[in-house]
Amino acid sequence: MSISDQTKLMASNFIQAFNAQDHQAIAKTLNYPHIRLAKGEFQTIANQEEFAVLSEQGENRLRNESWDHTVVECMESIHLDEDKVHLSIKSHQVTGAAISSIASRLYGLPP
Repeated sequence: MSISDQTKLMASNFIQAFNAQDHQAIAKTLNYPHIRLAKGEFQTIANQEEFAVLSEQGENRLRNESWDHTVVECMESIHLDEDKVHLSIKSHQVTGAAISSIASRLYGLPP
């Protein structure tokens, strides 16, 4: 399996675990330290245990927003190198009231 396909599989595993709100499984799909940008600020998450706790804390927010699940519309490798893959992912969130589109980029290698 190519590095691009491995990375796409890991991203798909992330979405599957996210939709199930399986916080341990979500955490296993990421590399650590994990750096994420949220609300205009960078946050460094040291390990799987820390990520799982944060993910679990965010579940209520998703439920309060009537989030039901996320669907990936398109996922493609936009840059490939020996030590990293950049994916462009277009997805949408399904809620009780609406569907919202999200375009995002994932950088990295499968853990």
